[in-house]
Amino acid sequence: GVFVPPIKKYYLGKLKYGVYEMFRFRGFDARVFRYQPGFILDEITNNTDGYNAYSNLTAAYGMYSGKINKLSYSSGIRIENQLFRVNTFDFGGMAQNIDRLYLDVLPSINLVYGKGNKNIRLSASRTVARPEFREVANFAYYDFVRNAQVVGNPKLVKTNIINADLRYEVYPSKKELITVSGFYKHFTNPIEQIVDNGSVPSNLILTLD
Repeated sequence: GVFVPPIKKYYLGKLKYGVYEMFRFRGFDARVFRYQPGFILDEITNNTDGYNAYSNLTAAYGMYSGKINKLSYSSGIRIENQLFRVNTFDFGGMAQNIDRLYLDVLPSINLVYGKGNKNIRLSASRTVARPEFREVANFAYYDFVRNAQVVGNPKLVKTNIINADLRYEVYPSKKELITVSGFYKHFTNPIEQIVDNGSVPSNLILTLD
């Protein structure tokens, strides 16, 4: 007979991919009242106490995972495109339109090296934090806990974040896990709450930057 050597099989891994879309619309109006002397209820609503907004986010992603001996890996990329618009007014009644068009490429990688009941995990990724509608609208609301007004900032921009994580895992038994880990994050243009320049002790105003 003829000898046919066995065919070697190579595991190339798994590929996953997909698309995503999310549309959001919001309409908001507030009415503000205060008591005048003699217990008279007076409305003090102004032009900034309302806004409408919409956002359309489309995304495509792909992920590839596999294993080489004791090393398991998965890597992927996500591409997001977001159209963001907020329509509001200033105190004089002039229209303010805040338009944003975001295009972000977000890669990630995850590596796991396992030997016996021990693993070493290493992961890295890029993520973003985008402002919410209320955070960019020229609208103020009252925070009764801090006794302050909180006002949006139309000039607010997104935050880019780089993440890294290293972890050592030990499994003494099937029900036990011991880990030692460390992580790193780097923020570009972080969104933070600050005291507004026009704030005074008797009228504390907070905004975002």
